[in-house]
Amino acid sequence: MKKNNKKAAQPLSKKQQKKLSKRGAPLEQAKMPREKKWLISLIAGVCVMAIAAASFGGILLARALDGVLADPTLSIYETINLNRHLDTKGIDDEFYTGALIDLTAATLGADFKPYDAAYMDKYLENQRVNYRDFKKGYQRQTVIGMADTVYFYVTDFFKGEPKTDEEEKASRLEIPDHMVDLFGTYTNYTSVIVGSSAFGEDFDEKLVALSIKPEDTYRQIRQNGKISATDTVCMDLSFYKSKSASKTPYAEELENRYNWESSSAAKYTRAAERIDLDEELDERLYKALAENCKAIGESFSFVLEDYNLTGGSDDASVNADYKVSATIYYVIEEEKTQDITFTLPETLFTEDDGDFYDLNGKTVTMRVVMLYMDDYDLPEVNREFITKKLKFDVQATDDAGAVAEYKAKMLEKLNEERARSKKEAMISAAITFFVNRAIKTESFLETNANASDIANAICDQISRSELFEKYISARGEPPTEEGLADYVGIIARANQLNLSTADEYVSYLYSAQGEQMRKSDLIVYHIFDEENMKITDEALDAAVDEYLARLVSTVWDDETYDREYFLDLLGEDQIKSWMRRDLVYKMVGEYLLENNITKVD
Repeated sequence: MKKNNKKAAQPLSKKQQKKLSKRGAPLEQAKMPREKKWLISLIAGVCVMAIAAASFGGILLARALDGVLADPTLSIYETINLNRHLDTKGIDDEFYTGALIDLTAATLGADFKPYDAAYMDKYLENQRVNYRDFKKGYQRQTVIGMADTVYFYVTDFFKGEPKTDEEEKASRLEIPDHMVDLFGTYTNYTSVIVGSSAFGEDFDEKLVALSIKPEDTYRQIRQNGKISATDTVCMDLSFYKSKSASKTPYAEELENRYNWESSSAAKYTRAAERIDLDEELDERLYKALAENCKAIGESFSFVLEDYNLTGGSDDASVNADYKVSATIYYVIEEEKTQDITFTLPETLFTEDDGDFYDLNGKTVTMRVVMLYMDDYDLPEVNREFITKKLKFDVQATDDAGAVAEYKAKMLEKLNEERARSKKEAMISAAITFFVNRAIKTESFLETNANASDIANAICDQISRSELFEKYISARGEPPTEEGLADYVGIIARANQLNLSTADEYVSYLYSAQGEQMRKSDLIVYHIFDEENMKITDEALDAAVDEYLARLVSTVWDDETYDREYFLDLLGEDQIKSWMRRDLVYKMVGEYLLENNITKVD
């Protein structure tokens, strides 16, 4: 483990900010509304399409079309006959001006309400955390405070605040594999910046209020010998169901007589978890573990025939034959933890997180072991902080005046961005509404053209752009082909996609959204043509400038990866082709809203 050598006054890296963002609770200045996240894949995501293709050998649109486009700045849908894809007779003026959209409830929630002056105090506190000053690393005797980086792992997670052993058993939630990056494991801990709202503001406040040191929590382990049925262990445990018995009765070992499922199809898996053998596992299983474990630290497997994996059912029909694979890393001899009871943010977990999704906004308890911390100081908010660290020009020469001026100007800027995000969310919702309406009225033609190589190439670019965007946000620089393949492996392991290459990841994304994207494009470009909309040179140039500015702001080293770097890498014509598509969506979305909207808060 390398020591943190971050220099004083250096802000969080892009990799750190991406990690927080992935958890659903980034620093306030980096937070993105959920509606805008969806919009990235539909509209704003096109901003990095060309980069993806140029960076790791993706299919360039011009190559996919094999010379079809005379003008490389035009969209593919402006060069083909839309009637080959759409039943345009059913998509007349009445189709997209005769339906009313109420965006009040579903789309325009609290995320788009303007910030007030009181919010700027909170915003400045987040800026202080972002631009914290490093003091000393690997501290165990120092009290945990705001802005410190704490390294820890969660041993147990409970609903509410259980007081008794029975309440703990009833309220304990098993942490899914895809969430271990957030909670850590016994063999792979995690970290949190106190004040970054990784688990919400209340968690940060409760942790600081505890006034604890990392040395107040610890574990004592045994890494040799055998186990007993009453041990508490850290282990991996996976069950592979038998698909069919082998036709080779002469097989000597029971394990070889079956056709077992692959590791990706394991029926039950617990990775690097704390398990009380006599409390959490049935007698038959923990005895089999004790009998087959030759030495702690070594992987082993055995077979349970006619075994009930569902637990407690008397229905023999649920029994099956399983191969059990396990690794017991160590026995936990003694463990001192710290319980933190706090209220979760309203949007920390998603529906993909199962039972955890229902806990958003609820009281929970995390039982943790703090390993160590890196100590940081919060800077003082004054004129020097605003001008030198935040690089914000102010006219005031005194501290109080500089802070007040910064708050007023930044509040105006944040609300402009919030209003723009709201408009983008409205456009996204309007286009989705009409695409779904067209699908229901069977406006799309079932022809080979709908699934042509041209349409596939467009969706492929969109998917690659999303992958590229993930990479550059995490690493802060454009990827090489090798770097991207490595990053795909990280994503695959985190999400259990079992993917290893960029192309496989693209195919995964394409299968989820490719058809919807093609249909969105068809509807949008049809309306664009029917209404004789035009994109001026001035608007296109402004879009290119804004796009390049966004790219430069995304990377960590903006001196190396400046405007000219990306312009040279991608080519002006290629950038313009994607910016035209972005503008087409914007213009059509505004037209739909103007003609169909009924309520907006």
